[in-house]
Amino acid sequence: LPEATSSSPSGGQEGSGQQAASPEVSSAWPVPGPMLAPFSGDELVYNETLGDWRTHNGVDLAAEAGEPVKAAALGRVSAVWGWTVEVSDVSRVYRYQGLEAPAVQADDEVHAGDVLGKVGRVPAEAKLPSHLHFEVRQDGSCVDPETALG
Repeated sequence: LPEATSSSPSGGQEGSGQQAASPEVSSAWPVPGPMLAPFSGDELVYNETLGDWRTHNGVDLAAEAGEPVKAAALGRVSAVWGWTVEVSDVSRVYRYQGLEAPAVQADDEVHAGDVLGKVGRVPAEAKLPSHLHFEVRQDGSCVDPETALG
């Protein structure tokens, strides 16, 4: 995975003792905005758009509509459908949801930082502000992107 900047996932500069009100993610992430909703693991969270309780299998990162979405790691595009692009490497699958007009197609090789498309909308999370939903899967299970990208 690409090297992270000195910003920690919690938003503060490491060793500074300061922490931002809304966590910023490092340059290894697909968009640089603050986190709107964290990974929930096995915990059920309320989805205001769908009106039910469910797990949140990724993180929601604030981003303006039309902002470029960049690959978090080297891999091959394994699928493109609707608002979703999946990129696979030897051990993980990275799922980017909420893309408008993806700029890649299945079987394209991408490097960390390559543009996959632009932020569009996430229909299942339409009540949230503009954002990208980002998931990481390993061995068939969803893992916390904060842990996966460090």
